[in-house]
Amino acid sequence: MKELLLIAINYCCEKETLLFCEQIANQTIKDNITVIIVNNKSSETAEIDLDVALKKINIDIKYYDFNKNLGYLNGCLAGIDEFTKEEGYFPKWIAISNTDIIISDVQFFEKFLHTEYEKDIWCVGPSIIELENIYCNPHYLKRISKKKIIRLIKIFNSKFLSIIYYFLAEKKAKKRTIKNESTYVYSNHGSFFFVKSELYKCLNGEKYGALLYSEESFIAEFILENNKRAYYDNSLELFHSKNLVTGKLGKQKCAKHISQSLKYIRKRFYDKK
Repeated sequence: MKELLLIAINYCCEKETLLFCEQIANQTIKDNITVIIVNNKSSETAEIDLDVALKKINIDIKYYDFNKNLGYLNGCLAGIDEFTKEEGYFPKWIAISNTDIIISDVQFFEKFLHTEYEKDIWCVGPSIIELENIYCNPHYLKRISKKKIIRLIKIFNSKFLSIIYYFLAEKKAKKRTIKNESTYVYSNHGSFFFVKSELYKCLNGEKYGALLYSEESFIAEFILENNKRAYYDNSLELFHSKNLVTGKLGKQKCAKHISQSLKYIRKRFYDKK
């Protein structure tokens, strides 16, 4: 049995998905990793048969195609469901990743699996660097307020306000050029994070109520509900080339998805309290 299940979504990015898997095959501890690729959508002009190409990579890979776009997190959860049905066991850790991730450290996963985290830590996020040496973790140190969620929904429902928000957010992000110290957090950045299989079990089959965005808050809220914690570990580091898939949507479509996801988070975790 493997200790780590690494899952990623292919959405019209076959070449990038292959490159992602090839770099995992270079990891020192690759024999302790199973990679799952869930195909949400194939490129209309795809020159690659992804299922066939993945079989040529020297690592344990499972490819699932459910013939529909399940969304980011729900696609990952469907892949985990299928894996556990086939294999009959839960790995100790599950890593959920974008395909536009670059892991230059070949000992990245070995370092993670050999680190003894506190038993109540259910989510671990690495240091994530984006373009222009911007650090995007930790995501949130503390739980965001209901007032802030309502404010963000109003912003992303407005074309004018969302444009201003994007501009200010990008300007603010450029100041994050210093790596943060390791610390407990509310949520880790959604482009890559580890979760204990206990968290997946606690979902009890519940699916995420949006197509894209705010997955970090969904994970964070389940951690809080079970009196566990999330941790940002700056000794682990990778690069995120950013917006490989969502960048194709355009900012206004992204804003719509963000608004919808935040409405779900508010209803599911805040309105009932």
